[in-house]
Amino acid sequence: MAKAREENARKHLEAAKEHESTGWFKWTPDWVLAAVEYEKAAACYKQIGEYAKARQCYEKQAKARVEMGQPFSAGQALQRAGEAQSNVDGKDAAIITASLYARAASHYEEEPGKENKSADMYSRACKAVGKYDYSLAHGYIQNALSYQDTPENLRRQGQELFRTAVTFYVRNQKYDEATLLFRRYLPLYIELKQRHNVHKGIVSMIILLLAQDDSTGADEVFMKYMYGDTEAMGFGGTDDCKLSNTLLSAFENGDVPALEEAANNQLITFLLPPVSRLAHTLVSMAKNDKLPSFGLKFAGGHKTLGSLGVPVEPFPVDLLSGHDDDDKGKLLGPTKTERSAPANPSVCSPEEELRRQKMELLFGASSHGGG
Repeated sequence: MAKAREENARKHLEAAKEHESTGWFKWTPDWVLAAVEYEKAAACYKQIGEYAKARQCYEKQAKARVEMGQPFSAGQALQRAGEAQSNVDGKDAAIITASLYARAASHYEEEPGKENKSADMYSRACKAVGKYDYSLAHGYIQNALSYQDTPENLRRQGQELFRTAVTFYVRNQKYDEATLLFRRYLPLYIELKQRHNVHKGIVSMIILLLAQDDSTGADEVFMKYMYGDTEAMGFGGTDDCKLSNTLLSAFENGDVPALEEAANNQLITFLLPPVSRLAHTLVSMAKNDKLPSFGLKFAGGHKTLGSLGVPVEPFPVDLLSGHDDDDKGKLLGPTKTERSAPANPSVCSPEEELRRQKMELLFGASSHGGG
């Protein structure tokens, strides 16, 4: 059966080449029939698992479609070429697959009203090469995101592209890129009046900033939206606001049990899966001293200023001389054991005290310390 289909593929290729040729009595190629024969040859190769040969046939079909002045059909042929090539393993094969999807996107762009198809092709290109080449995949996903620059495009194209991009960046631990993505999409959600996506986006940004050890940036996001103004769409009076407050308080106080309780909150499961998993990863990072500023505010130390672009210098060694053990502890922050213990609720930073007062106005005295 395989030999018969391979022979059929060969015959279709010969026929396609015949249609492409010219002579004394045939002045122009017959691209229509050539495209049909290339597609038939590709189908035969796919049936016997010769995916690389099938890809080559689809590429030739795409060329024929271009000669016919049919960019959209050429894009479809290249898309099928990418789908065939995706069955071949390895980095080189993945790069070829991604390039085919990108070429398909460029052809779809030539057809008015097909921006969603181009975005989908760039998204597929990112997925194809994502685990092999971050820079290349980053370029593809940014090209895809460029098509969702307005609320109308976002409404028409849906959320799948956004989920793909967030997953890609979080998986590669590029939390800063994921944060920028939420900052970019939040105004679109606000304009579309998608209250649930706005609130989930705020919580997600806080988690992503904490994962970057940037509690200053996380606190800025929280304080900006907690009052429930027009932009926040009532965030200040929601359970998402309480959850955010708990996450920030636990982080600033070095309270691992409270951070773990917040990560297990049911609201976390409503976030995008990669962000939801990152909330649980925060707990592990805190337990294993992977977050240098975790609990420093509670100990009288300093927070990171990553959101302001200011590097945090380590404590000079000479500052420790002449101090007793208690003073050294205040300078260096809590130990791992102290971070795992519940924080003293009577001691807090000025920022947390301000946040507590505002939470008290919204929820009453029971909101102190989050929960």
